[in-house]
Amino acid sequence: MTFKKGRSGNPQGRPRGVKDRRVLFAEMLDNHKDTLFNKALELALAGNEQMLKLLLDRILPAKPRDNPLPEIEGLDGNIVKQCNKVMSLIAMGTITPDEGNSLLFALTTKMRLVELNDLFDKLEELKKMIKRNS
Repeated sequence: MTFKKGRSGNPQGRPRGVKDRRVLFAEMLDNHKDTLFNKALELALAGNEQMLKLLLDRILPAKPRDNPLPEIEGLDGNIVKQCNKVMSLIAMGTITPDEGNSLLFALTTKMRLVELNDLFDKLEELKKMIKRNS
């Protein structure tokens, strides 16, 4: 049996426009959302730790840190040496693993940009060589 354009492979399947169970459930709860929230808040304030965690995780999610990356002395040389320096600083506890990870990500991005720039330069040289030889 071959596929025919505009025709379902499963004509007995789910009809178009039928709402998903999650959408139907959300619509059923929509009229009661204020009451449900107030009850959840009441339970959390009464000491229900699970409800407190749920509310804090969903309503007040952790904000991303805006701390700038630390300045590191002696971070020169090639990218491999710089990455090794960052790794040793993490191992010594001079910087946190999160800070180290951010620095390594920045160094990796820098390395990719340098590689890309070198490729563009080589491509331009090749274009010039082809132009001269033709």
